[in-house]
Amino acid sequence: MKYQPIRVFLVILLGALAMPTVSFAQQFEGSTVTGLSWSPDGQYLAIRTFRGEIELVDSLTGESQVIPGQDAFRIAAFAWSPDGSRLVLGSYDQRIKIWNIFGDEVFLELQGLSAFTGITWTPDGEHIITGSDSQSPSLQIWDFTTGALLFSKDEGATGLLSWSPDGNLLAVSGISEIIIRNPETYDVVRRIGLESDFDLQYHITIAQWLPDNQRLAVGYANGKLRIWNVITGLVEMELTASEREQRAGDFLSMSSVLDLTITADGTMISALSRDGTFRTWELDSQTVTETYQFADPLIAAEYSPFFGRVAYSTLNSASRLRSPEDSSVHAALNEGNLYIVIPDPSLDRLADIQAACVADAQGVTTLPAPESTPQQDAIAAVESLAAQDVTSLTIDALPAYIAQVEALPEGSIPPACAADLIAVAEAVMAAGSAGSE
Repeated sequence: MKYQPIRVFLVILLGALAMPTVSFAQQFEGSTVTGLSWSPDGQYLAIRTFRGEIELVDSLTGESQVIPGQDAFRIAAFAWSPDGSRLVLGSYDQRIKIWNIFGDEVFLELQGLSAFTGITWTPDGEHIITGSDSQSPSLQIWDFTTGALLFSKDEGATGLLSWSPDGNLLAVSGISEIIIRNPETYDVVRRIGLESDFDLQYHITIAQWLPDNQRLAVGYANGKLRIWNVITGLVEMELTASEREQRAGDFLSMSSVLDLTITADGTMISALSRDGTFRTWELDSQTVTETYQFADPLIAAEYSPFFGRVAYSTLNSASRLRSPEDSSVHAALNEGNLYIVIPDPSLDRLADIQAACVADAQGVTTLPAPESTPQQDAIAAVESLAAQDVTSLTIDALPAYIAQVEALPEGSIPPACAADLIAVAEAVMAAGSAGSE
């Protein structure tokens, strides 16, 4: 795929339905991005095109890399390994390939039993779980190192696969029902869904666990967002992520919820919908705290690991989204854009990310022994960062803050967290500069 030069611009609009700040936008020639996923370190985006190919894009430079060995291998689903060193790719022709990012090679190739609609790694990175929507078995578990098929189960149509934060539960979604399984025995713990959901267009598009490991946020094609209690199997609340009504022939389901983000303390949740609506709620009160509107409908969207940035792709014209029979739809799918934006670039947002960075740093296990100087330096650096009152910083003080983050010892905070801190701080600086002109 050939790329146009990166186009950098800034849009600042205040108030409800404002546009987020655009960090950069990159035009693709040849095909729209129909799927994307951030690497665990927050630097790279794995993107899937309308042609079913996977490429790797550096979010900091815009440079791209084509994943080798994709001849006649159309990607249906893909996922990063927990350490970010590999990508697992599942194809429509029932094959699995594991790509070594650093070695630039195919590490392992497997033959599945059906086309894949969902794929993920176990939290320890030792196994791969795949889901499919048609042929039996629809749920399969593979050994990453040997390629052996360890488990298979006919689960019906299976799409999304989501692990609870503690790794003790696996959510396996169908069209309108989610099955919660014990990942050690794969026994069914709970089934989540209402009998009327399918007829009422409660078709599942995304599922994400809350930090308490007991609740699951589920987005639907009809623009609704529910918080399910996994213990009781009941809906705790229902929110409206998109107010757009579904229409006959609306094959991309413009009201669909594409991505969710939940704060580390589980008090706030944000949703991105295909119609371009970005909305945030305070969960206890179910109050909408902010709403933005993107200019174009979204094809794919995902938050960066610490929620400082959003990567999304669009078509060039909303009027082309009509029906699969309309030839202009397929023409539009060859003319898309990929963007990375900073939603709500503010000091408050920077403070939230910093708090998440510091909290995550407490669980870092890659540091040297406690008595070593490197660990002492890392702990001191994190404590210094934690003591920083970000909300009181001036625009002139932000360059020094960015330098402080860049100077943190390796391993003191996750790289993805540092990337989001720097991106948001730079966006706040740009917004402040634009506002003072």
